[in-house]
Amino acid sequence: MKTFISLVIAIALLDSSAGFAASSRNASENATTAQLNREQLSQQPQAQMPQYDGNWVLTAPGVGGRLGGTSGGVEQACSDFRLPFQVRDNQIVGNAARSSDLPTEIVASPTGTPIKGSVQPDGTFNVQWETFNISGKITGDTLVANWTGQCGPRSATGTRVGP
Repeated sequence: MKTFISLVIAIALLDSSAGFAASSRNASENATTAQLNREQLSQQPQAQMPQYDGNWVLTAPGVGGRLGGTSGGVEQACSDFRLPFQVRDNQIVGNAARSSDLPTEIVASPTGTPIKGSVQPDGTFNVQWETFNISGKITGDTLVANWTGQCGPRSATGTRVGP
């Protein structure tokens, strides 16, 4: 009887050690699989967050000679140009209108003309507002832009003014 009990205990110990070995092997295989998954993920290109998001202002100096103003002052044929816009998820968005106080000043306005455009991953962009079709390039927190208007070719610079 003692031998039989010893044999049952030995079998039970063998079964539990085999189960322990199997669970250890499974844990080891799971750790190896997890490591391989991490390595594969680290080798995949990371999705880039839009790096151009934020509030921007494009500014161009006046051009085209001088005209006599209605109040005896002198105005430029194509005055200074300032266009505020927003980049969100690499899309240029916003609404803008000419200021009633200073028609050469363009201000953000919920009822203004839509500003539409997009920014490519390399920073090149196109934006449209009213009859203006502006193209350029963003580098870091600055931009350069060009378009052709009523006074011929124009160029501008700009900067990010906030998040």
